[in-house]
Amino acid sequence: MPAIININQDMLILHYAEKSSACDSGAIKIILRRFDENSAEHRQNMQEHHLMMQMIKELGEEQDRLKKAK
Repeated sequence: MPAIININQDMLILHYAEKSSACDSGAIKIILRRFDENSAEHRQNMQEHHLMMQMIKELGEEQDRLKKAK
């Protein structure tokens, strides 16, 4: 499941848990830990996406240079 969906689900669960008398602090800690993990994963995915897009751009530019050189 994509990280952003997990984050939204966890935030919804956290919101419900805060309103519920059945919630304990352990559950909130688990949700917050998952939120932190998902946030880190999302940042890493964004960095990887940026690098891949940069590589695609550079490959396209190189192809254009090679076509012009022919």
